[in-house]
Amino acid sequence: MRITAHMRDWPTTAVWRMLIATLILGVAACSTSDYDAPIQAFKSATDAAATSTGKVNTSLAEATLNYAVKSAARDPANNHLKREAKDCGAYNPATEVRCRAYFELRSADGEHSVTLRRDDYSDPLRGMVGILEAAQTYATNLLAVEQANTAEQVNNSVDSIQASLVQIVKAANPKAEFNDQIPQAAGEAVKWAFGQYIESVKFDALRKATSAARSPLALAQVVFKDMEQSAKIALTSSAMEAASDSIQKMNPHNESDIRTTLAAQNAYDDLLTAPLSSMFDNLVGAHESLAKALEGGSHLSLREALGKLDDIEKQAQTLAKIATDLHDALKK
Repeated sequence: MRITAHMRDWPTTAVWRMLIATLILGVAACSTSDYDAPIQAFKSATDAAATSTGKVNTSLAEATLNYAVKSAARDPANNHLKREAKDCGAYNPATEVRCRAYFELRSADGEHSVTLRRDDYSDPLRGMVGILEAAQTYATNLLAVEQANTAEQVNNSVDSIQASLVQIVKAANPKAEFNDQIPQAAGEAVKWAFGQYIESVKFDALRKATSAARSPLALAQVVFKDMEQSAKIALTSSAMEAASDSIQKMNPHNESDIRTTLAAQNAYDDLLTAPLSSMFDNLVGAHESLAKALEGGSHLSLREALGKLDDIEKQAQTLAKIATDLHDALKK
């Protein structure tokens, strides 16, 4: 371009103002400030989901073990505490490495049976708890990216995100692998100006991380639903029997008896309808809205994410109450 005399006369400050305005407009599109609240809410919701599911797991484990022990003691003809035939040093104590006890319980009519192994009566929701704990770590690392002050901090958090996504996949399926590599964060050189480089680095890292997390979370979502269904089929016997026994033995003239019986019915109903998979569905849905917002800058997607995250908090509160009610109803 030919520089005219007129152009040479332009004030230097005016040129810089134009350049600054152009740079600021470019940087604004990559600012992470709009994502601070939803990312913090995502972490808070994931924490609540993991904590409440852990409480349900503890209560259900206690109830399942109590049910198995009572069943074995009440009807030893049909219900037995056994151990694996070749375990516990039965053949060669020097080479044995396990001692696995389990319950084998049969219904009164003998048509149905259930086997409860150690994990079933000590850690029945272990798969779901593992998935949520891994998701919790991912959310923590995602927030660390958003709050980072240097490119080095961002990249350290990206490495941690990579590890947490592997954890999610392994919790969902120990045989599965997650090989997608999240690139190290890098911003455009122009964003060095005016201290905005780190914003570009953070935005780029958040966009790539949430995109990479889609596949692990989708896998976990399917597995989580299957785990919930299996757990409810195999592990609600204690609550079902407590509900049945309480109404058969209830003294209809005793207020305390009526309340105890009602609590047992409600505990069983709450366990059957516990919003475990629906809560995780909301978590994955909120994450997808966040990822879309980072891709396209959509405030509508951010609002959708915040709405789902609010639902998760409520569902987590419901689960925490179910855990307490289940413990109180079945310990009587």
